Amino acid sequence: TEEYYYPDSKIKLDILTRYSATGVSRSTWEGALVMGKFIEKNYEQLFRNRLDLTILELGSGTGLGGTHIAKLLASHKIKADIYMTDICVKALSTANKNLIRNQVDGVKVE
Repeated sequence: TEEYYYPDSKIKLDILTRYSATGVSRSTWEGALVMGKFIEKNYEQLFRNRLDLTILELGSGTGLGGTHIAKLLASHKIKADIYMTDICVKALSTANKNLIRNQVDGVKVE
């Protein structure tokens, strides 16, 4: 597992990765880290006055991005329907485990 914590963030994530497996969807990509930092930095601009959201993450892999946004929105008491998808069944399993590890409820993994 790897721990992801952004220096200016209150959100800390414990993410299980599968580097020993083959395929691009079973590791955590730097893009997920960049996305998380961007969303936190621009939170007010992105989510101001939004009370009900639907978010779709395509190619979720280990689920870092979806897990991060779910925790961020929950910390601000914003309701969101969040869907995480991936072509790889093993990646979906890992994403599901990561949601559980990080105590995130209500995210649909398909």
